[in-house]
Amino acid sequence: MLERLPETGAIVTDAAYDVVAWNPLARALLGADLRGGTTNLARRRFLGQERMYESSSTEEFGHIVVARLRRAADRYPHDPQLAALLAELRVGSEEFRQIWEARPVHAPGHRTKTLDHPEAGAMRLNCDVLLVPEDDQEVVLMTADPGSPAVQALRRLATQAA
Repeated sequence: MLERLPETGAIVTDAAYDVVAWNPLARALLGADLRGGTTNLARRRFLGQERMYESSSTEEFGHIVVARLRRAADRYPHDPQLAALLAELRVGSEEFRQIWEARPVHAPGHRTKTLDHPEAGAMRLNCDVLLVPEDDQEVVLMTADPGSPAVQALRRLATQAA
């Protein structure tokens, strides 16, 4: 399904923010080859491993990540991989620790952000999150408003990524 969305960046993450699926445009938008290296978006956000491109929502995304990881910890209190991830983030990031202690709450849905892409420039993107509760996954769809300059930028990136 993700491959049938050529002008939409699409990524699927599990409860711990591990990337389980993506399409070429998402890979181009996120600035990383998600087939190798660190495929956990929480590590990328807080530990700077293979950092994604900066956006207007970088700080907000940190709160979203922590809120989701708190929900995962509540649902899976005995999961050793999740516990190891949380310990790694606590040790490696003061920002993570501060947000964790603040106990942020976040509901998935629609967000708009400006992504500063080194090849495509600043793009205003819509990020819509769809829940797949039976698999504890989220599908993030990154699109641009019809007729906007970002649509053309997404098309160029999609062509390059294909």
